Parts: sequence; C-alpha cells; structure tokens
Amino acid sequence: MAPETFWRPGLATPIGAAREWCLQAKCGPCDRVTAYRLAELADVHGARLTVSEIVSRLRCKLCQAEPTTAELVSENAGRSGHFKTVPLPI
Repeated sequence: MAPETFWRPGLATPIGAAREWCLQAKCGPCDRVTAYRLAELADVHGARLTVSEIVSRLRCKLCQAEPTTAELVSENAGRSGHFKTVPLPI
C-alpha cells in the first residue's frame, strides 16, 4: 500500500482554504490549551485571513498572554486513523 499523502496548511494559508483544520494554541503561564475551528473563524472573520494573522491575534482568555505554542490539527483522521498535526512557529 502506498503511503498516505496529504496537503499541509501553513502560516500563509488563508483560513478559508483550511476549513477542515483546527488551530490549537497553548498559553505558557496558564498552561491552558484552546482550540478554534478554522471553518468557524472563516465564517466570522472572513476566509481570506491567513493562519499567521489569526495566530498573531491570539491571547489567553485568563491572563492575556500570547500563546507559547500553536499547531494546526486536522479534524479528520486519514486512512491511518491518526489526526495530522502541523506545528507553527510562534
């Protein structure tokens, strides 16, 4: 069986092109993890907004700190049964 290949969004990707992905961010000071569905963000903020623009606006709801880590997580497990993740530089 051939290895499964898939498209990976990145920082420059418009969120409307990655609607089946979630953005997961972690606050360092609070250790709080929050996830946002890109489909919902695209509906509210516009599909042309890039992943980078969303990440730059993120702040912790509790302490207002910027995230220490962020990654994109696929909403659908592929044939392998594993969710795909794409770490994002902060």
